[in-house]
Amino acid sequence: MIIKRVVIEDICDFVGGSQPPKEVFISEYEEGYIRLIQIRDYKTDRFITYIPTDTAKRFCNKQDIMIGRYGPPIYQILRGIDGAYNVALMKAVPKPNILNDYLYYLLKQEAIFKYVDLFINDVEFAASKYNVSPSFTIEGPNTNLPPTVIAINYILNFFYSKFIYT
Repeated sequence: MIIKRVVIEDICDFVGGSQPPKEVFISEYEEGYIRLIQIRDYKTDRFITYIPTDTAKRFCNKQDIMIGRYGPPIYQILRGIDGAYNVALMKAVPKPNILNDYLYYLLKQEAIFKYVDLFINDVEFAASKYNVSPSFTIEGPNTNLPPTVIAINYILNFFYSKFIYT
């Protein structure tokens, strides 16, 4: 079977961000500094912040899948900025046999948003490492297949579900 119910931790890992002290923030780039990415940066460049590179602990590039942990709106799937990311973001890192673009669209499934939305007011859940339980299951790939087969079959399944079966 190409598509099946999978445990989310079988297809990706989540890496939380870090937060340097506000005293080291600057608004203009200087040598030895790196951009500190915050959720709002995915909507506007009006509040760009830089931190000393040696205080940065978590890094991402434009292709990395970032998840906004807080809202509104909650559970934003983001990408497109290079830098160090703060605690309001976490990075979804695909397992070796999962294509990055595939994971990006997989994480945008409505089922995951609904799951996160159920628990958003739970203080313990909101403070957790994940905001998405690593044991949560979603409709995903048979991870024993090569990445290109997984991606092609997911696209075909999407096409059939939207245009053939409706």
